[in-house]
Amino acid sequence: MKHLAILAVFLAPFLLAEELAKAPPVLAFRLVFPAGKEGVPKLPVMGTGGTVCLEPAVLMDAKSVAVAKAHRDHLGGFQIALTFTPAGTKAFADLTARNVDRRLAILVDGKVLSAPTIKDRISGGKAVIAGSFSRKQAKALADRINDAVKQAKK
Repeated sequence: MKHLAILAVFLAPFLLAEELAKAPPVLAFRLVFPAGKEGVPKLPVMGTGGTVCLEPAVLMDAKSVAVAKAHRDHLGGFQIALTFTPAGTKAFADLTARNVDRRLAILVDGKVLSAPTIKDRISGGKAVIAGSFSRKQAKALADRINDAVKQAKK
């Protein structure tokens, strides 16, 4: 029996990876603990070399987003533009108004795409996920977010 437990622990990462590949896409917006948090894992922020510790509550998800599009920014790089639903527009405006000077992490499938500092209330119904994305990465992420949006509408 002891050997079965060891085998289960050894195989768990492989089984988890296989399950994630089959799992529906997940989009989440979560606040970052201001100065890290004892006992909370540090997650890498894509393309930055930095890490963040996230608060447990998911404040917004794919139900708040209408569409995501990859496009070129003014510096020639690529980013993902989000357009929120009417309810998502209000929720994002309220969220950003309450959390000025806090960092907000945007996650897709558990990976932190971006964790910018909120500088002001954002009420226009749009947001941008900026980062060091190639065209292919930005398109793949936008597609994955749109898949999450479609799943949330089911």
